Amino acid sequence: PIYRSKEIHDTTPQNDEDSSPRYLCDYTLNRCTRWLRILGVDAALETQEEEKERTKSNNPTLFRRCRSERRTLLTTSKNLLLRKDCPPGAYLIDPKKTSDLEKAMVQLFLTHGVVLRPSEFVTRCVVCNGTIYTVANEEDKVKMFEANGCPNLKTDLSVYACNGCGQGYWWCTEMPTSSATRVKEQAGHLFWQCLRGGVPYEGDLRMFDFVDPEAERQIGEDEGTLAGKGRPEAPMEGVIGWLKDKNLGHSFELRSSYALVDKDAENKVMGEMLPFTNVTADFVGLLDYIFFETSEFEQTHRVEVPTSFRKLNDTGEAGGHLLPSDVWPSDHLALGAKFVLKGIEPVAMQEEKAAAAASIPGVGWAIPAANHQPGFPMCDCGCVPKVPSLFEMAELRKQARLKAEKEKGS
Repeated sequence: PIYRSKEIHDTTPQNDEDSSPRYLCDYTLNRCTRWLRILGVDAALETQEEEKERTKSNNPTLFRRCRSERRTLLTTSKNLLLRKDCPPGAYLIDPKKTSDLEKAMVQLFLTHGVVLRPSEFVTRCVVCNGTIYTVANEEDKVKMFEANGCPNLKTDLSVYACNGCGQGYWWCTEMPTSSATRVKEQAGHLFWQCLRGGVPYEGDLRMFDFVDPEAERQIGEDEGTLAGKGRPEAPMEGVIGWLKDKNLGHSFELRSSYALVDKDAENKVMGEMLPFTNVTADFVGLLDYIFFETSEFEQTHRVEVPTSFRKLNDTGEAGGHLLPSDVWPSDHLALGAKFVLKGIEPVAMQEEKAAAAASIPGVGWAIPAANHQPGFPMCDCGCVPKVPSLFEMAELRKQARLKAEKEKGS
């Protein structure tokens, strides 16, 4: 958005690649929603009908909107965050008074790396989150004044309107208590609080040139603004800086233990053999990995994991592929792999254990190396307890399932 003199002129976004957060606030955060909009932040609000539905539905509209509109949920409800289908990244705000809400908003901006732009302040409608545009036609101005109960105002005023709900805005120096003037004052107050809390800003101050950013930052340094403890520690800003760095990388030669490798092309990774590790009613995706450094380790085995809904639900029951289930007790499939350090020859396990593992086809170790002697012995002094490994537990679970199916069939 651009300002001319001290007035809003155009609300076309300046940067199409802007990745600023977009929020969806629950119904109890009505005031916070208005403040976010005043500062030019895209913030939607849960409706009263959606709030009533949320208390009764297992899949509330609030959650669906977060996913479909790609918004981060802001809520005052701890119980809402504990729900299994709560969208990832949901943020808890627990204000007891107005000053707490201001501090919570500052902390929210710092956590999400928000950069304020004064040129975007007061460019969103506080009523509906729509975009404010200039009303240039005098006839349209007159209609706007009449619609808002002010038919005697002069048409030489700069008038603006929301492209969503049609709400009108104008600056009127003769009426310092007008709604537009109050919004501007609130924007200035919030800007002060953000500056004192260390929230960064960029661009010209434009109509907020009455704010002295350096003086406000010094007040924040001297007095502290976040719960009386001053600003958050600098490492927080460092972490946010990493995450926003498009060139973020590392020097490790990492590979997934479930990678599809083309051995004829110098072990080039072609993708992942697992299509998913998490399967719920509204999400299917690959969330879990085991990475290892190929220059230091050689993979010798991996645990077999279902790669289709049919394998998750061999009984054919409706919804039987969803996790968790009676066969798969977690909402994530357990992955497992064995590695040996390159240049170190592994020691053989006890003969009966190796023979027992080898006698079960298609279970346990899925990719034994030709020259590998699986496993390592227990410590001679007995300090390492003989607790079943992840792979042995997986085999015991499968054997129990096969036994139950056999008994059911008989």
